[in-house]
Amino acid sequence: MKTKKNTQTLAPSFSYKSSASNFTGSWRFIKPLYQNKMPPCNMGCPNTNDIQGFIEAVNNNDLKKAFSVLTRTTPFPAICGRVCYHPCESHCNRIQYDDAVNICALERVVGDYALEHGLALTKTGAKTQKKIAIVGSGPAGLNCAYHLRSLGHEVSIFESRSKAGGMLRHGIPEFRLPKKILDAEIKRLLDLGIEIKFNFKINKKELENLSKNYHAVFAAIGAYKPKEVALNGSDLKGVSSGLNFLLSHAYEANSFDIKGKQVAVVGGGNTAIDTARTALRLGGMPTIYYRRTQNEMPAHPDEVREAMEEGIPCQFLANPVECRGSNGKLTSVFFQKMQLGEKDSSGRQKAVAIEGQNFEVKVDFLFTAFGEDAEMEDLAQPLENKWGRFIRKEHFKSNMNNVFLGGDAVQDTQGTVVHALGEGQKAANIIDNFIQGKPLPEYSAGASAVTYKDLNTAYFKKAARSKTPERGHAERKKDFLPVTDALKKEAYEHEAHRCFSCGVCNYCRNCELFCPDKSIKFKSDGMKSLSIDYDHCKGCGICVYECPRCAMDMAKE
Repeated sequence: MKTKKNTQTLAPSFSYKSSASNFTGSWRFIKPLYQNKMPPCNMGCPNTNDIQGFIEAVNNNDLKKAFSVLTRTTPFPAICGRVCYHPCESHCNRIQYDDAVNICALERVVGDYALEHGLALTKTGAKTQKKIAIVGSGPAGLNCAYHLRSLGHEVSIFESRSKAGGMLRHGIPEFRLPKKILDAEIKRLLDLGIEIKFNFKINKKELENLSKNYHAVFAAIGAYKPKEVALNGSDLKGVSSGLNFLLSHAYEANSFDIKGKQVAVVGGGNTAIDTARTALRLGGMPTIYYRRTQNEMPAHPDEVREAMEEGIPCQFLANPVECRGSNGKLTSVFFQKMQLGEKDSSGRQKAVAIEGQNFEVKVDFLFTAFGEDAEMEDLAQPLENKWGRFIRKEHFKSNMNNVFLGGDAVQDTQGTVVHALGEGQKAANIIDNFIQGKPLPEYSAGASAVTYKDLNTAYFKKAARSKTPERGHAERKKDFLPVTDALKKEAYEHEAHRCFSCGVCNYCRNCELFCPDKSIKFKSDGMKSLSIDYDHCKGCGICVYECPRCAMDMAKE
């Protein structure tokens, strides 16, 4: 008689409820990979700041690390956190969800923290015995010096004025950038061993001497010469450029007595706005005149808004045609009414005069802000130039073998602080390769950034943007104290948490939670890490689909 086999002993010891008990074998043809991608804010920064990286550090309540991340590319977070026009924010994916992250305010928090706690910049490595001269101590020259010094080179800066900073000092009013902040961040930079020689007027002979005595020269001269005004009566007393007015105030020369006087400011850029707001604080009664409309103004919208909030009138579609005076002094300006026509090369509509429609304005001062040119003098040879700016060739090169060009004095500059910083950083890398005989680096558009459509926004919540605190309109227009203040701790923590961390894993552990095979493992041993057990991963792709930040991809085996 046959007995029954004991089937109990043949039963598997695992549960059929999980596929984790099954090795994948050879049937999987795709697998998930952790693959950090480019956040759009990083790509939108002309100075290539790791914005996602420093905000992640703020999120982790590590402002010291945030400072370390930012100073890989810029030594001036407290400056940029005040005056950068933050193009990174216009690239922020959160704009399509509710509102962009207040990146500029977060950078200011980190910069101010570093100054308050005396954080120093990273010291240089081994010295190379190479000497580089930098002409001009504006943002382009200073950032170039910083990166060259970080690479171990000996750097000397030659500045034509008695203090460093260029347009940071002489073109940006105190209420936007306090001089104590500027001085503190420049001092921290000089503590690395960078030398500045002041009152050094560059000319052809001096440039040739620098070229002979240094391995390379970076000429970041700046543009301080106001564009000439083809305006009848422009030689009258009371007619000047906005830049000269700002320079006079920066040096406390008091050469413009405008208290209680009518002031006309002509132009639509940041210089025009700064001129009008400075005039207001000095007791003048300014009005801004611009030949196009507010939509075409090149000034940053925040600056225009702040000026209007302070009560500065703006007269649009008006262009000056003649200045009139008495006894050599300005008394009135005739303006031509304008209208918008076809678009020009800049993409803006041209301002076209309306024949026969003029109007007269009684004024005591007229400040023009039509742009600036380089102060060339005898530098026009051998340096090639056109339309008041120097022309640089590929890789920032000039006509002279070891002289490189950057800053506002060159033709293709964008004219902002952050673009100047970016130029300084690129120039430093080029000069470093040049003096070491290496191929010069090429700069391309790089990888594409993560888009809003790439994100899984089901895991995010709507959250209002933390607005940068501002003083009251009536109070702030009476003095040169800062208009804005820093975010408080609760506000900046909230703002940092709003960051989507696009394309970069921030260990939210969604992938681990949703993996049906428990193939994803999270380690928290001081160094957070995630790993994938490919012996059991089936390649289902759920982890990739559920990743909020698009930091995972499916790849062929």
